[in-house]
Amino acid sequence: MFPLLDSRDNNPTMGGYDFGEWSTYSNQFHPGLDFNAGNGGDGDIGLPLVTVCKSALRASEETARGYGKHQWWEILEGPHIGSWIHYCHAHNFVHSEIGTISGRGEKIGECGKSGGQQFAHLHFEVKNDKPPTWGYWGGGLTKDQMLATYTDPLQFCKNYDDYVPSEEQKGEYDMLSDGEKSLINAVRELNYISYAEPVVRLMAGLNATATSVEEWINENGALRSQLALAGEAAKADESYDGDHPEKQ
Repeated sequence: MFPLLDSRDNNPTMGGYDFGEWSTYSNQFHPGLDFNAGNGGDGDIGLPLVTVCKSALRASEETARGYGKHQWWEILEGPHIGSWIHYCHAHNFVHSEIGTISGRGEKIGECGKSGGQQFAHLHFEVKNDKPPTWGYWGGGLTKDQMLATYTDPLQFCKNYDDYVPSEEQKGEYDMLSDGEKSLINAVRELNYISYAEPVVRLMAGLNATATSVEEWINENGALRSQLALAGEAAKADESYDGDHPEKQ
């Protein structure tokens, strides 16, 4: 799972700066990775930014140049516990309250080009410890120093794809079956937030697929579909006994 939804496994940067590459833009070794998606250019504006692992929001900042709208999240579990991840150039973020905890796969924002960027992308960093300032950018580090300070984002993502959290650490997304995750992703990609477990159970119970959900939303229109989802979620919640759905 990449922090920018729909980034390609075989080409996540699509021409953006890779980790450790010399950046002529900032005149330093690039401490993160520029994730891109869509058809290039600004084709990824508005695509969801998601958490790769359970994390807590520690800072939400905005600058006119440079990082633009950016957030620091502290990693709470797994192989990189204690590291800090940095989402930059966002169009917007879902959360602003410091201390908010987000589980793996949950939407936390949308890709953008804030900070005066020419094209939309997600500049994503994994710093091995807390940054000294929220605007820290690692300027002046040699390549060896940079590699000792940051983790390769692709390796970071792979490590969490391989990581299996304990039952008590699992978030709502982790507890879903693969089929249920595909339903959530279909709704999320159309700019609907559908993490509510009752909604997912309802759609799965109706033998919905990712394709049928997308067709239903497009056919019924945004407002009507949103109201229907909200109403059915409320009904399901009333009879929900607190257990997770069985895996298919």
